[in-house]
Amino acid sequence: MSTVLVTAVRPFLNAGTLVAASGTATIDLGLARILRNYGIVTFTDTSDTGAAPGNTYIALAGNYTTAGGSATEVAAITGVLATDEVIATVSNLNSTTVEVRQAAPGSNTVTLIFTADPGAGVVVSYVVLRRL
Repeated sequence: MSTVLVTAVRPFLNAGTLVAASGTATIDLGLARILRNYGIVTFTDTSDTGAAPGNTYIALAGNYTTAGGSATEVAAITGVLATDEVIATVSNLNSTTVEVRQAAPGSNTVTLIFTADPGAGVVVSYVVLRRL
């Protein structure tokens, strides 16, 4: 992991923000470069040569609708690998104040941890990134 200084965060999928603050974050440099290429974050890293990442691609993207009942929910998403990286955000912000705190990939699943029980019918948009 490389430490990069996140200097700006843009809205993700026109539905809220990926993170709520800027500052220093420890994240995978390859993922940071992908997010920068899509205009989601801006960061400074002295080892950055400006080259396109090339070794990571968007494997899956879509929407998941929550069942509710718990702040942790396991979404069955065919094709997800435990080694993938997942970006997820609540898409229908008008219906809830709940946010996605964590999205952990598994084998054909993504475990979504929310700030509270989202209830039924909350739409979560996700992007699954995979290394070559």
